[in-house]
Amino acid sequence: MNAILRSAVGLAAILAAVPAPSWGQDKSIEVTSLEERGVLSGKIRLDPATGYIFLHSSVRTVGTFFRVPDDATRATYEKDRLKAFKSAMDWYPRRLSDWKTKALIAEKKGDPPPEMPQKPDLESFAITSIELRDSVSIGPDFVFRKGEGRFDYLTSVKPGTYIYYGPVMSRANVVPTGMCYCMGTVRFDVKPGAVTDLGDFLGMASFGVSNVAFGLPDTLKGWPVVKAEFHASGKLNNYYGLLVSRLPPIEGVLAYKRDIVIDARSGSVVPNPPIITLTRIKK
Repeated sequence: MNAILRSAVGLAAILAAVPAPSWGQDKSIEVTSLEERGVLSGKIRLDPATGYIFLHSSVRTVGTFFRVPDDATRATYEKDRLKAFKSAMDWYPRRLSDWKTKALIAEKKGDPPPEMPQKPDLESFAITSIELRDSVSIGPDFVFRKGEGRFDYLTSVKPGTYIYYGPVMSRANVVPTGMCYCMGTVRFDVKPGAVTDLGDFLGMASFGVSNVAFGLPDTLKGWPVVKAEFHASGKLNNYYGLLVSRLPPIEGVLAYKRDIVIDARSGSVVPNPPIITLTRIKK
């Protein structure tokens, strides 16, 4: 019993050093779903250092986006990885000692020995995937404005390049649900100090319709706005163990040659790495 307790405490210590995926781990810019009443009251104002994603739909909608890691994100990730590695190394002697005790007991009973714990290796040691660090999940609630058969969503995010992961709802302490576009999707840039307007792209593109309706509500007319420019993006790992699909072809943006993603603008192949499912798909 003591060995089990020590193992549990040690595992907890290691896990505590591994950052869990969450929205906007760089706390210099919080990822926040904004509401119209905050803009009307003056409580919410445009921040020149922050990017904004706006989208609308005729129904409540949901979408998850991955921010392409930049140098700052990679530096923070490596710092956290080294911290977790140190914790794993500090705990390894105790794990090895517990294993020796269990192996001796198994030998006396004539049972097969338990698997020997592997000493952590810095080169291969991994923590939560870096792609999940700056993930953003929008909808279905936390609506900016609703009415007249339309739901608007406005979210403040870190500027950068974002990949549309699919109609996935991913939040802290909630099991992710939906479908990932792991076999082909699009990306777009979000600039600081401006609203990147996705229009009704999430709904239209899912049905292969490329005629996107852009436009912000009057409340945001004074905010700088940029229409999202979509580009083909290659395969992604199935980080949440969801059903796997791909965004339908979009004229002038996204095309396919069998299972290969093609940039329809240039006709060139985009990076298409093999994908893996990191979590077992629940049936």
